[in-house]
Amino acid sequence: MLGKPVRCWVSMIGVTFLSSVIAFAQDAPPPVGPNIEPIDFAATAAAQADPATASTTGAWGFAVFSPDGKRIATVAIPEGDGSKGEVAIWSTTDAKLVCRFEQPGRIQTVAFSPDSSLIALGPDGPQAGVKLIDSTTGELKQTLPGPAAKSNCIAWSSDGKRLVLGSTFDKSARVWDVAAKKFLRAYELELGTVLAVAFTKEGTVLAAGTPQRDRDGLAVFDATNGKVLQTLKGHKD
Repeated sequence: MLGKPVRCWVSMIGVTFLSSVIAFAQDAPPPVGPNIEPIDFAATAAAQADPATASTTGAWGFAVFSPDGKRIATVAIPEGDGSKGEVAIWSTTDAKLVCRFEQPGRIQTVAFSPDSSLIALGPDGPQAGVKLIDSTTGELKQTLPGPAAKSNCIAWSSDGKRLVLGSTFDKSARVWDVAAKKFLRAYELELGTVLAVAFTKEGTVLAAGTPQRDRDGLAVFDATNGKVLQTLKGHKD
């Protein structure tokens, strides 16, 4: 059940994030292993004295934890013309780099699969499909076919069988069947901006964003039928 507006700020030593991301809470097990302390990932990479561990694309843009709490993915903001995007996977137990993946063009958003084995990459512009990366090796495992607009958010279903990508570019939520490697459909959203997407346990696609006529609010949609489930006020303050 949605309740009062809540603001959250996260600070990590040595890393600064400017975020425009909102996410739905998921039913996931708590992180396992030792307590996780703040880590300066950039400094740790430099301390390894391995040129392969140094970011070549620019400053870190944002970070996402894996559902099992054992890894964190950091996404770099490309410098200059933004010709190359990069995501690096780190161990939260010892701050060591696990793997890295690079691609032409900026990586706009990422999401770990429920079992933490894959990472889905949301593109910064129209391209064919969504890339799924092995979170252990950094290898491209598969590219889901079908259209993928400039993405704002991306999320997996709880069973890892489906994937939804939200886009402000064309006000849509696109859904793929990961197991069948098949694009299912695109839902058109009556939103000015799309800030978050998620699956419920029942498989309903949810989308949240600012309404077209009320940019101070936050609307939560059932994307499968276009019904507004709730509108949160006081979003600015």
